Amino acid sequence: MILRNRRVLALWVIALVIVGGVVGNAREPSAANTYPPYGPVIISPELGSWNDYQRPIFRASGFTLAKVHLPPGFSTSPEHVRDLIDDGAEIVMLKTEDCASDATTTFNHLVGRGFLDLIKDSPDIKFVMQVGNEPELCDIPMSAYVDGLYEVITLLRPMVEQPNLYWVAGLPMHPETAKQLLGDGWVQERYDGVGTNMLGHFSLVNEYHGWHEIVDYVIDHTDTELWITEIGINHPPMDKSEKADGILEYIDQLPADRVGGVLIFTLGRGTDWPQYEVTERMVPVFAGRDDCRFFAPTEEFLCGPFKQFWERHGGLPIFGYPITAEATGAEGETIQFMERSRFEWREGVWPEQFDILLGHLGWEMVNDRRNELPFQAVESSNAPGTECRFFAPTGQHLCDEFLDYWNAFGGLMVFGYPISQEFTENGFRVQYFERTRFEHQPGVWAERFDVLQGLLGVQAVEGTLGQPPSDVIDDLDPDDDDPARDDDGDAPADPDDVVDHVR
Repeated sequence: MILRNRRVLALWVIALVIVGGVVGNAREPSAANTYPPYGPVIISPELGSWNDYQRPIFRASGFTLAKVHLPPGFSTSPEHVRDLIDDGAEIVMLKTEDCASDATTTFNHLVGRGFLDLIKDSPDIKFVMQVGNEPELCDIPMSAYVDGLYEVITLLRPMVEQPNLYWVAGLPMHPETAKQLLGDGWVQERYDGVGTNMLGHFSLVNEYHGWHEIVDYVIDHTDTELWITEIGINHPPMDKSEKADGILEYIDQLPADRVGGVLIFTLGRGTDWPQYEVTERMVPVFAGRDDCRFFAPTEEFLCGPFKQFWERHGGLPIFGYPITAEATGAEGETIQFMERSRFEWREGVWPEQFDILLGHLGWEMVNDRRNELPFQAVESSNAPGTECRFFAPTGQHLCDEFLDYWNAFGGLMVFGYPISQEFTENGFRVQYFERTRFEHQPGVWAERFDVLQGLLGVQAVEGTLGQPPSDVIDDLDPDDDDPARDDDGDAPADPDDVVDHVR
């Protein structure tokens, strides 16, 4: 038997002032669910951008469960938890220290940092306190870890009891030690559930190791509720979407009436475990959006033929992020706006290109400017540059860097014919095309001839497309958190690199 000490802490006398109840019941997951609720472990809001990365992924995935860490070193505050509740969280797991899960430390984190007040203020949310985790990795005897579990549940729980606060004991990693702890009986009597992790090498279904043995034991030999407090697949070369599929495959096999929830390790960027990080590429799988890709900066999906066309013809540098959902156009076509383009799907119009056409945003933008000199047709002999090509259908030349860019990154299909000559606008040399506007900004991107495209899609959505352009062309700032750029801020020369960059 694993021994435990029943220590008495004098300092708990002062804690009695926080005793108090809240009338109400926590909202339980729908009984119609055939699988347990699942959601991410959030190690720290500072690992990645909280509002521009972690929260968008949480929302778009449709998660209803989240796990955060109470110790102040993780920088999670009650305000962060309120954000998650606003984003759809119905269950929030609060994790104590892995090793030092004693009553004093847990009290200070739960009460002193304001989380107990949050619990009282949120009676419809189910909060789950996870006490301890993976004690074998701690530099303490197993008996000391068990003492902490006992101390927290016997001394702290009565003082902070709330109707929507549940308690889960983190089990040891080794099956025999976990079974011995459960065999003592007091864990099931005093805790509402137990937690264990489930981290696989290549698969969670086709492997069987110690964590599987613990899960089977809890389900088959106890009546206590089980929580999978960390789940993930390690294999670094495996595609993130494949990992998400593997996680859901395992969750689908769990008995929903015995498992309280499953926490996916981990949502954030720049952790010590990049192979486990929940990324944008996993969002369509979790959200049930087949053949889709999610973009956290704009919180939009790109799916089916739009996604295929976007990826084949240059991705982010050419079209920008999707900025709207799909919608129905005036002629019954399906449309979706990118930052620089409008995609139009018309069934049967061009099967080789996924039946996608690009809207004539360039023409639409200059519709009221056609009488201006730069938009007048010219003679083919009046070439303004050293290396030019003349386009008879519109009576315009295309020269030098603009010609190089046009030839290299899409040509007629992506950009259309030039509909103006080169001229200066807002301090930059520009040229308009049927579907876009080229802007030459010396030094901005040498691998792409220092040419950027205007944000015509943004202007169309904002209703400013017909107005003279302002200085909204500085859209590829190397300091931006832009997945089209390498970690050092340099833009990849190969457009295919952009498609594979967000993993």
